[in-house]
Amino acid sequence: MAKALSRESVENQLCLATAAEYRERRQRTRELFLGELRRVIEEQSRALESLPTLYRVLVEVAPPPLIISATYDLVLERFLEEQGKTYVLVCHVVRSYKGMEDGKILVFRNKKPEICLADKIDLRGFDYVIYKPLGSPLLHDLTDPEAEIDTVVMTEADHLLFLSRLEHESTQIPSAFSRLLQRRPLLFAGYDLDVWQYRLVTLVFHLIGAEARSMAVRKPASAMEELAWARLGTDLIRLETDAFAEHVLSALAPMGRSAYGH
Repeated sequence: MAKALSRESVENQLCLATAAEYRERRQRTRELFLGELRRVIEEQSRALESLPTLYRVLVEVAPPPLIISATYDLVLERFLEEQGKTYVLVCHVVRSYKGMEDGKILVFRNKKPEICLADKIDLRGFDYVIYKPLGSPLLHDLTDPEAEIDTVVMTEADHLLFLSRLEHESTQIPSAFSRLLQRRPLLFAGYDLDVWQYRLVTLVFHLIGAEARSMAVRKPASAMEELAWARLGTDLIRLETDAFAEHVLSALAPMGRSAYGH
C-alpha cells in the first residue's frame, strides 16, 4: 500500500504513514486522498489470490473475545458475513463536519452506525467483536454523508491526533476493550513492528494490558523489530501467519468441532 501511495516522484519506498502524508499533501484535500486510498484498498482486496488461513481459524474455533483488526480493508468482515456470522465493528471518529463528532466512538451493528462515547458501548448479541482502531474509508459509505465522518488513521498527522485523544476518558480506547486487554492474553498475528507507526499503536495496547501475556506470530524483518518485540515483553512464535493457522487447525482436528474453544 505504501508503494501504491508513493509511486510518483519518490525514488525510495516510504513507510506507510509517511507515504500517506506525502500523498495527502500532493492531493491537497482530505477528500481526494481518501478517495484514492479507497481505490487502492479495493484494488488490492480484489487481487487477493486466497484468504488468510487465519480467517478459517476464527470461524472453526470458538470466537475470540476481541479481534483487533489493523487492516484498512474489510476482507475479514466480508468473510464473516459469507459464513453467516454476526459482528459488531468499533472504530474512532478522527474527523467530522465542524468537529462535532471528533474523537467519539463509531459503532456498526449490522452495518448500522451509531456514535457514542468510549464508556457507553454495548457489545452484546453478536458472534464477533471487531475493533478497527485505524478505521477504513470503506466504512464511510455507511454513515450520514452530511456528518462527513472520517475514521482513517494513516498519515503521520492522523497518528499524532489519534494518540493524543487516548488520554481522555470519552475518546480513549473503549473501556470494555481495556478490561479485556488487561485480563486476556494478546496475540499479534503477522503484525509488523518494523515501521514506527505500528510500534506506537502496539505500545498503546501493551500499556493498557501491561499485566497480560502477549505473543506474536511473526518472523521479525529486522533487528529493530526484534528489539521492539523484546521491549514489549512479547514471546515470538517464529512462523508465517498462514503456517501458524494451519498448525492450529491440524492440532485441533483430532478433537472434533465439539471440542473447539474448551
